[in-house]
Amino acid sequence: MKREPEQLIHGLLVRYFGVLSLVAALLLLDQAVVQPLLLQLNGLGPVINLAGRQRMLSQRMTKAVLAIAHDSDQQGERTAELTESLSRWQEVHDGLQFGNESLQLQGTNVPHIQAALRELDSHVRAISELVTKVIQSSNANNDDVRQILIHEKEFLTRMDSIVGMFEEEAARQVARLRWLGMTATGVVLALMIGLARIIITPASNFIRSQFCQLAASEERFRSLIERMNDGLVVFDEQGCVKYVNHRFAQIIERSPESILGKPLQKLLSGPDLRMFLQMLTNVLPAPDVARELKWELPEGQQCATLAACGRAHVDSVSQEASFLVVTDISELKRAEEELRQAHDALEVRVEERTQALTETNKALATEVRERQSAEERNRLLQAELAHTTRVTTLGQFATGLAHEINQPLGAIANYADLLMVQLDSNVSSPQTLNETAGRIHDSALRAGEIVRRMRSFLKPKPANKSEESINSLIDEVLDLCSPEIRSNQIEVVTDLTETQDFKVFVDSIQIQQVLVNLIHNSIQAMATTGPQRTLSIKTENHIQEVYVFVEDNGPGFPSNCQTAEIVPFQSTKPQGLGMGLSISHSLVTFHQGKLWLENVVPHGARVGFSLKVVQTVSADAHSNHLCR
Repeated sequence: MKREPEQLIHGLLVRYFGVLSLVAALLLLDQAVVQPLLLQLNGLGPVINLAGRQRMLSQRMTKAVLAIAHDSDQQGERTAELTESLSRWQEVHDGLQFGNESLQLQGTNVPHIQAALRELDSHVRAISELVTKVIQSSNANNDDVRQILIHEKEFLTRMDSIVGMFEEEAARQVARLRWLGMTATGVVLALMIGLARIIITPASNFIRSQFCQLAASEERFRSLIERMNDGLVVFDEQGCVKYVNHRFAQIIERSPESILGKPLQKLLSGPDLRMFLQMLTNVLPAPDVARELKWELPEGQQCATLAACGRAHVDSVSQEASFLVVTDISELKRAEEELRQAHDALEVRVEERTQALTETNKALATEVRERQSAEERNRLLQAELAHTTRVTTLGQFATGLAHEINQPLGAIANYADLLMVQLDSNVSSPQTLNETAGRIHDSALRAGEIVRRMRSFLKPKPANKSEESINSLIDEVLDLCSPEIRSNQIEVVTDLTETQDFKVFVDSIQIQQVLVNLIHNSIQAMATTGPQRTLSIKTENHIQEVYVFVEDNGPGFPSNCQTAEIVPFQSTKPQGLGMGLSISHSLVTFHQGKLWLENVVPHGARVGFSLKVVQTVSADAHSNHLCR
């Protein structure tokens, strides 16, 4: 049934009240039409009987008049009979026309019968006058008898016609009642058929559908209950089991038939039994809250469950029953126990591991201290090696430096001789003497500056970083190396414009050593080349870094040296130790920079290294630095 039940019920009620309305209409029609006809038909019976009795009375009065006229002995008796008959005869005649309740005559409203009765009045009146005359005179002559017989004959004839009219009217009313009865019967049958088709049939279909739906719903509900992962048991107030699903039977490892009708108390014991009894008597606070219950299994074991108790009405008898929804938590309990054991084992392992880590940390701390000590020793050794390298390099520069120092010393000696001559001659002016003394002073300062650079370069000291101008460091190194550069007839080309205002945070001695090593290598590389020897030093700005390139036009590096790692004691020169580039690489790496090798096309070598920029130097600051 596709329509909604409420709509269908509403439609059935509308139809039911419609049929009731039709039945009420039929009852009203019966009261308005049929019952009056029946009353009228019931009234026609007495009319016909009385009409027939009028004939008998008229004949009786005629016989009485004849008896009075021909037998004087019967005049008294006949006169009384005649009086009674006349009275009853007139009463009936009036009742036939206008009705008489004592005679149960309703009168007639049929036009042709009323007309026939009015036509009969003249004969009735004539007979009544003649009979009244005989009664008053107690005698009747022949003329009276003859007049009575004439009017009686006409009366009887017309009365027979009137009786026939009443009988015809009764027959018509009977036919009309039969037609109405048949019509009412047909209507009632139609209403009964309609009632069956529009009310009883839909109602029965609806009830049948509701029963089917109820059965299907009950089947689905039962199927759902049977498929529940939780167990369900219904029991009465004594704890006797009324229903269990298969899941509950599986949980307690019993068949449903073995549980039905038996008290649940037999499946519990100890605190669980007391808990269940409290559930049963509804004395627990919040009884619908799930509580843990352990059920006795057939093998003597127990099954842990969570049970929630509830109450509900059973079927249509409004009987209240209790139920338990039981969830098997035995696997969960086992998992909790395993988890607890695993947790305990894990805590033991964590404690052991923590102890091992503590010991490892102690070992690592010892290793770190040893490594830091080794690194410190390595750094000291590297510093000593760098110092040794500086001494070696400066020793290689010794000839040129000696020549460089001899020049101011020779000038000082010459200017001293000149000064003595000027003093002996007494012809020199004081200004000339001051100029000669000033030249001696300048030459002494120049020699002292050369010695200061050498001492500063050779002085061993720990690394001490400070902000330094990269261009100033390059200029000082070029001054330091200038004797050897000139002795080897090398042209120096510098391009330091891009880093004129840049400062780097470095140890100046270590970076100067890097530059001295690279310049010394370039000088040695160009010793076997032609007369055109050029040493180029260039700096570039690369945002946060400065690149320093030392380039020569010597033979360049072997191809394998450009990609190989720079390692100590590996040199391309027969007499070289292979320590210069290695120390330079370590010093640049110590300053978080990079050092790389490359060849220059068509010939020559270029060594570049990078340093972090800490700030730029303004033009005024740069001038002040140069003045110092």
